[in-house]
Amino acid sequence: MEAIDVPYGDAGVPMRASEDFGVFGWSAKAAMLCLGPGEDYAALHNPDYDFPDDLIPIGSAIFERIARDLLGTA
Repeated sequence: MEAIDVPYGDAGVPMRASEDFGVFGWSAKAAMLCLGPGEDYAALHNPDYDFPDDLIPIGSAIFERIARDLLGTA
């Protein structure tokens, strides 16, 4: 994320979704990315939550960079 100037945090806060996702790491390399609008928005699964469409290009850029890094074309 530093390579494409995307701000990020690493609070290390446990979350329930990570427990389910962690099973993937048992038999393959795995990583989890939580893309969100920040603390001033309704939480995921809250009835008031509305995914901000402005995050779509940011998420796409992150995954494009990950793919390029893995393919050695970054």
